[in-house]
Amino acid sequence: MLRHLQILFSGRHFITVTICLFALQVSLAPAPKAQPASVKRVLILHSFGREFAPFSATSSGFRRELARQSKSPIEFLEASLETARFSEGDLDTPFVGYLRSLFGKRPPDLLVPFGAPAVNFLRRHRDTLFPGVPLLVGSIEKRLLEEVNLDANATAVGVDLDLPGIIENVLRILPETRNIEVVIGTSPLEKFWLAEMRREFEALARRVNFRWLNEFSFEDVRRDVAKLPRNTAIFYPILLMDAAGVPHEQERALEILQREANAPIFGVFDSQLGRGILGGPLWPTRELSRQGAGLAVRILRGEPTSSMSPVIVGSGAHVYDWRELKRWGISESRLPPGSVVRFREPTTWEQYRWYIIAALVIIAIQAVLIAD
Repeated sequence: MLRHLQILFSGRHFITVTICLFALQVSLAPAPKAQPASVKRVLILHSFGREFAPFSATSSGFRRELARQSKSPIEFLEASLETARFSEGDLDTPFVGYLRSLFGKRPPDLLVPFGAPAVNFLRRHRDTLFPGVPLLVGSIEKRLLEEVNLDANATAVGVDLDLPGIIENVLRILPETRNIEVVIGTSPLEKFWLAEMRREFEALARRVNFRWLNEFSFEDVRRDVAKLPRNTAIFYPILLMDAAGVPHEQERALEILQREANAPIFGVFDSQLGRGILGGPLWPTRELSRQGAGLAVRILRGEPTSSMSPVIVGSGAHVYDWRELKRWGISESRLPPGSVVRFREPTTWEQYRWYIIAALVIIAIQAVLIAD
């Protein structure tokens, strides 16, 4: 026995046994743990607040899309400028100090502002607060983007909004319209859009009379839209702060006006559909979220923003609220070809067809039995 063991563990036999034992040890050893993917920190900067429409719809859509598209875990950080509704005094200094205290030692990997006020704030203070951190403008109208002058370490997703086209659509659906009431407030952002609309609607002034409600308090607006003359429509682009200095959550204000107005309301954002507007070519929130998340994934992978031109999308498809069409007696035949009608109530047949079929079957069976 001893002789056999000496032979087994001598010379090349010993080498063979050693290799086999090593292979067995390797096969039985636990597999090495996979290294966790590095967490990417994305700071979303809101212009007016996280839940402030219409920006809230795009920012929440962006978060969902980025979490879905990214292979790396994302840590979402959020801050709200809040002061964008006001124009007086030094409003930046306190917020700069706040951001520095939060992120001075742990800067984010990507900055994503939503709304022009947040974009302009970062344009003023990014070099001080977040030097070298890339910037992705989450959604912005093309006119505002042209004023931003993005640097080489920034890109954007934007919308080319056809303002005259929105009014043309109103006149197509309601050709008898003679007056359009424009509900808009007095924040710096709203003043910009008021000037743009006055300029771009000049060519339409021969066909319809515009009445601007920017100098009205919201209570005055409510009284006004409740007693409008015939052949009037309401255009509700945005309402953040009324002439009395009162801030408003614009979708809540829209719901109030929808209940009290005696004329149909047209809007800009797809998040307004189902809350009171009749419809039209609307701001494409879902497409903006998808495109923005795609750019964010590329940036977080390390691609330079200098290789990414801003993505500009057009208004979305024509979408309408069936309930508002019925309320104002507007035939679907007036809608542009390819329009989508939502919130359609099912017919009695669609809602109860299986009950009706079952009842008819029972009646037929009873009739056969009676006949026999």
